[in-house]
Amino acid sequence: GIEPVAVETTEVKESELMGPQEKEGWLEKTGYVNTSYQKRYFKLMKNASLVYYSEAHSTKEQGSINLNEVTLKAKPPKDDGAPFYFIIGTKAVGGMASRNMKIKATSQQELDSWITALKSHKGLKLVE
Repeated sequence: GIEPVAVETTEVKESELMGPQEKEGWLEKTGYVNTSYQKRYFKLMKNASLVYYSEAHSTKEQGSINLNEVTLKAKPPKDDGAPFYFIIGTKAVGGMASRNMKIKATSQQELDSWITALKSHKGLKLVE
């Protein structure tokens, strides 16, 4: 017969089992030129793109970020103007300089849920 195989149980977080997560909602981001915060509707896709729109139901993308090509700084320096934020860092591409986009949530809970969803995309590099 077939011998039962001893299975080592290691605790796996549910989020890791699910693979890349999808998420959407309002956040505020800083722009390339305009460094003040602008409200944008963000959609995190299973294909590791983070797309944002000026309106929730808009189909016209304001911008798109490939998570496989950027870094995530989940715990940036404390900023009193934006207590709940993270930084997406882009590499220099062509004529575009590398830059940091600050993305701001309205609460710690909302911030944590975005960070968890972003971290589920394994191509995203985490930086301290």
